[in-house]
Amino acid sequence: MIGLQSTHRVTQTTATTICSNNIDVVLSIPELTQLIVKHLRTSDIRSGILVNRHWNQHLAPSLWYSLNTLLNPWQRHFRSYDRTDQPQPPDVAPFIRDMIARHGQHVRHVTVTWNIVLEALSANSGCIHLSSLIVGQIMYHSTTKPLTVKTVAEALPHPPETVLVSTDTTVTPLVQWLHLPWISNIKEYRPGVINEDLRRKITVERFWSLVRQNPGLVQLKFPYLGPMNDLSKEYMIDTLLALKDLRDLDLELTLLDARMLMRLFPKLERLRIYNLDALVILPAHEQYNHLRSLGLRTYVKLSNVLKVMDHLPGLDELWIQGVAVEPITELRAAVAFPRIVPKSPREAVALPLIRSLQIEETLLRDDESLALFVRRFPRLVEFRAEVNEATEDALWNHCYYLEVISGKRGIIERWKRRRFDDQRKQRK
Repeated sequence: MIGLQSTHRVTQTTATTICSNNIDVVLSIPELTQLIVKHLRTSDIRSGILVNRHWNQHLAPSLWYSLNTLLNPWQRHFRSYDRTDQPQPPDVAPFIRDMIARHGQHVRHVTVTWNIVLEALSANSGCIHLSSLIVGQIMYHSTTKPLTVKTVAEALPHPPETVLVSTDTTVTPLVQWLHLPWISNIKEYRPGVINEDLRRKITVERFWSLVRQNPGLVQLKFPYLGPMNDLSKEYMIDTLLALKDLRDLDLELTLLDARMLMRLFPKLERLRIYNLDALVILPAHEQYNHLRSLGLRTYVKLSNVLKVMDHLPGLDELWIQGVAVEPITELRAAVAFPRIVPKSPREAVALPLIRSLQIEETLLRDDESLALFVRRFPRLVEFRAEVNEATEDALWNHCYYLEVISGKRGIIERWKRRRFDDQRKQRK
């Protein structure tokens, strides 16, 4: 019996060893590891990296594929450094820089709101595999020490000798080498201290440095910073042209020419812009079939939106910040007549079949305008905006396929019941 038990233990141990070796082999293949990780929770991956060094080596990178400072544990780290009960709160920057230095090469998707994290990513020469970079609002941590002329070289994303020197001769010599060609400094800074305005400009430089070292970007959202518009348009366009796979571009408040972007990036599928003027005056023959989603980060006249949409036959999703006041007669004319004229009498005019419409801010005065506007979208499935009487009637009469309506609870049930009744009548 003892011999049998010993043999059983040896066999069991051998089987366990073989199984473990097989798992190690599987984890050594990156493609298989990625497939496995997709079915694991973050807590499971964290447990897996504690099994042994081999598992840690192959599973740890998956924890860093996505870096989002809006979520934990990043928020928890920043809150811990913001504690007011500490007489001298520590600087969070060294901790962030160390974490990014060790794991930045694994990052593929970035959503960053903290300047410290953006700085650390741009300073990491291994962070060159990003697919998405979403910045938007930028926050400066309260415990981070102010940059000085003496220490700012360490904060820059590249050595000073590689920074493009300003052509503006009015800049202070002490900080001239910090500038890209688009930044000028006509203010007197206190000796040894970089003021907040220049600090934001350096943040913009870090952003563009990170973009330039990641030519594989597919999704890009610009920072919500005024100095973005100080940069020469040629510099921005030249940098973007290196992004051959770019499909999703959000300009925030940066005033790039939207028409130029549509021409230079004909394969763009998603675009959010602030300035609509360049698209309103498009000639009749220009059409951009690839664009699927358009976002307008401003208050716009709905008649102008219709003019633009006549050039976007493939548009599926429309997002608008708010509705500007305009004469209702102008909107009626825009709704009734498409702007694009067919080249021949037999040629059909391709209009966008919008399925999703979202308007962030509406007022009661916009009700009649919205009621006219939605008539152009009979294939609408999702409507997210304030719903008042005239708009509700127009949606009921012209948008048969609606499945989502925000603003009034339970309102969508009317549409569902109507479609159900119609299907039941057809079966009879």
